[in-house]
Amino acid sequence: MRTRFISVMFFVLYFTSACGSSDAGKTINDGSDGDDEDGSWENGFEDQEFEAPADGDLDSIQEYDEDNADVYEEWSYDFDIDSKHDDYDSDQFEDGDFESEGLSEEEYESEYEIEDEAKNEIEAELELDWEYEENSDSDEYAEPWDLYMPGLTDGYIYVAPGTFLMGAPPDQLGYNELREMQHEVTLSRAFEIKIYEVTQAEFEYVMGWNPSRFSPGGGGVVCGETCPVENISWYDSAAYLNRLSVEAELPECFIIENTVCRDDSETDDYMQCYDSEKQGIKSAAVSLNGAESIYDCVGYRFPTEAEWEYAARAGTYAAYYPTISQDGSINALDIEPNLDFIAWYKYNVNTGSGQMPHPVGLKEANAWGLYDVIGNVFEPTWDWFGELTSDEAVTDPEGYSFGAYKTGRGGSWATQASGNRISGRSGMLPSDRLNFVGIRPVRTLGKLTHWTEIPGGSFFMGCAAGDASCKNDEYPTHVVDVPDFSIMVNEVTQRDYMAVTGLNPAYFKPLNGHPDCPDCPVEMVNWYEASQFCNRIGARLPSEAEWEYAVRAGVSLAYNCGLNASCIEDAAWFDDNSDYHTHPAGLLEPNLFGLYDMTGNVWEWTMDYYHADYETDGGAPSDGSAWLIPSTISKVVRGGSYSTPVSFLRSSERDGLGLPYRYERVGFRCAR
Repeated sequence: MRTRFISVMFFVLYFTSACGSSDAGKTINDGSDGDDEDGSWENGFEDQEFEAPADGDLDSIQEYDEDNADVYEEWSYDFDIDSKHDDYDSDQFEDGDFESEGLSEEEYESEYEIEDEAKNEIEAELELDWEYEENSDSDEYAEPWDLYMPGLTDGYIYVAPGTFLMGAPPDQLGYNELREMQHEVTLSRAFEIKIYEVTQAEFEYVMGWNPSRFSPGGGGVVCGETCPVENISWYDSAAYLNRLSVEAELPECFIIENTVCRDDSETDDYMQCYDSEKQGIKSAAVSLNGAESIYDCVGYRFPTEAEWEYAARAGTYAAYYPTISQDGSINALDIEPNLDFIAWYKYNVNTGSGQMPHPVGLKEANAWGLYDVIGNVFEPTWDWFGELTSDEAVTDPEGYSFGAYKTGRGGSWATQASGNRISGRSGMLPSDRLNFVGIRPVRTLGKLTHWTEIPGGSFFMGCAAGDASCKNDEYPTHVVDVPDFSIMVNEVTQRDYMAVTGLNPAYFKPLNGHPDCPDCPVEMVNWYEASQFCNRIGARLPSEAEWEYAVRAGVSLAYNCGLNASCIEDAAWFDDNSDYHTHPAGLLEPNLFGLYDMTGNVWEWTMDYYHADYETDGGAPSDGSAWLIPSTISKVVRGGSYSTPVSFLRSSERDGLGLPYRYERVGFRCAR
């Protein structure tokens, strides 16, 4: 991880760049126009032919970008690369105005040229910074779980906070009112959940023992090491989750005391129960390790029932999650053909040697990429099992505080169709070892930026009537019909980016002599990294049309608060009020859609390629989608930044920046 961090930040320091269009020679830096001394910046794309990559295909865009590396090299002027020089003014460098620094051009370049020796110093400093971030044990801004955020784990998916209807509608075949009463649930914490159920090999690696019935020593048909581990009790699952946390250098989520192994021996060390003689835990007292709520646990843990169902549904309210092969409906209580595509259940698991689970990942995944989330083996949760007595809306539920049975979800290889419905619930004694019960870990990732729904509509995109500051690339004004979509209320913060990726590439942090500000927008993120972040949380970058529609919020004047620039001063950080640095998200006034910092603070990446106007290359889309036909090798950035003049906060202001470039004045927010 440290090597990756150093390589990312080394790229940051060496390729900090300005941006511009091939026609206008515009720069994102300080709102000034200009081109380089030999004209290559302005004319670097002349006579170049570009073939558009596949729409929305990030790998295709990356390959396309690599194929045009020589064009990038020609286009990229040798801008100053020392992003840590606080007084550096990139416009002066672009325009050759070195006299204001009291230097000749040669002296300027010599003073800030980074030699091999300095490179080593930077790498050493970055390594120290990573150790600081990795080992920090205090952070006045952080929630308890944020102190241990190593980023999204390989083999897990990110699940953003959200609200959904838990349970089933009364007309669903197999519905049980006392167990499945539909009610609204809000989950306020982001979490990661394992893509596959824990396998026999994974359990044995961590615990040193394979308890599975369907293993070489288990007495049943041998399924194989890629089959889900089973024949484990809820107590055994708690022990595994604790050891998984230890392996990841995270605090254990559970205190396991008064442990009795299955051979009736007592021990103060629950790991002493894990061998072929003692056969795991028979009974124990399990409590949270220093957390008031299961959601506050830092390490790996059981999902709550609500988290499990939210992730299993992946946005659907059908009985099963739909795929390209079936619609997710249930038509029979016992044998259901729809299940054949997504789950191993009672009527499709007979191998000729008997019924058994199957290797993970062979069936179709749900919309969020989870395999076997129904069928194969039941998955235990944190919640005690009980009847539902209310349909009132709840936030971050944990179920009953005590009980005799723990709740299992998802059905299994031994369950008929009705028991494999997403809303199906079953109770099991925490001491039971059952050959159809396994485990799927989750881990809290903190509170990522909230989302808001933007109602669709038509608007005039481009230069507003009466706006004397418009530039050529804001014409012609045209009507765009934007469908409903959601967008982040705030720009992605350093805290958010760290929680998902484990990295903080931002310039405005203590390493560079700035105060710690985890709630400031992340910057120094290129287009690829911003896109990958959004994709990783099940979202995307907004189209340019969506962005302008969202910032305007129904206002067709130059600014989203009116025609006069003075109205924006309480809503945006720009050169007159920012003291030339970023600020925590959400401190100023939101726009009419409730969105913060849509203008100012940092520029924001969009999905669209930059064009010199809205009518070249066949014209901009009128349906709110992204313009994915490249005219230059740059993407549109919007909104201005902490360093731009107020005229750059106009709703129609736009600019372009090369996809691979990182810049301390450019961040992003996601849409979906």
